[in-house]
Amino acid sequence: MSVVVYVESQNGVIKKAGLEVASYGRAIANATNTSLIAVTFNTNDSSVLNSHGVDKVYNINTAEDSFFNVDRYSASLVPIIEKEEASIVVVSATADGRYLGPILAVGAQAAYFSNVVALPSSYAPLTVKRSCFTNKAFNESTTNEECSVISLCSNAYGLKEKEGLAEVVEASYETSSTSLKVVSVDKVT
Repeated sequence: MSVVVYVESQNGVIKKAGLEVASYGRAIANATNTSLIAVTFNTNDSSVLNSHGVDKVYNINTAEDSFFNVDRYSASLVPIIEKEEASIVVVSATADGRYLGPILAVGAQAAYFSNVVALPSSYAPLTVKRSCFTNKAFNESTTNEECSVISLCSNAYGLKEKEGLAEVVEASYETSSTSLKVVSVDKVT
């Protein structure tokens, strides 16, 4: 059993949201006495994850794909989730994470929890606190599924440092055909 976290990056640099899911994943791994596995795409330097307690990092180079591709990311993550026998998978509640989470849950045949704001209150069965009604209320959701995908709200847990030394493993990028094609990415400020 393990906890797998998808650590987002941009232009080869790990985002703050990625470090937050690593910190959150470390707390869950400690509570369940399992290992913490991080998966990154196109990250130039994953050593920053050592200070957030990650045990193993799968670094996936997407080669020609410079933009987020949900089909290919999901197809690359699912075999790692299965290989590492993940009981919990954590993604951030960024735009990419909210898009990836449900698709990843379907691929991994897992339960999906969006808008999670705290560590699980129980692990058997898994029970999480979620925001609802446009963040004006909270509910507790429970599942008995063997694997669950958690989408962690931004700034819900914060950054917690715990020294470690992660093993870095190169993983393959699934380049199967997809009907999605990114034409351009424009940022409006």
